[in-house]
Amino acid sequence: SVLVQTKLLATAGCAVLILRRSIKKVQLISLVLLTVGVMLCNMKDDKSSGKQDAEMDTTKGIIATLSIAACSGFASVYT
Repeated sequence: SVLVQTKLLATAGCAVLILRRSIKKVQLISLVLLTVGVMLCNMKDDKSSGKQDAEMDTTKGIIATLSIAACSGFASVYT
């Protein structure tokens, strides 16, 4: 749930790329700070066992979550 917060950045990035909108430096800094702040609030203190299978599942989960965020950002700008 922490990485889902990257949807904000993905939406802003898609707005810049697709709609040719410009984002001021202050707006970009605000988006990054908001995303990082929400991620820090949602982080849990998980201790993993260090198994290689758990690392592979974590990697797949991160890739899937970032893909979902990118698709959601694109869809919200495109429609």
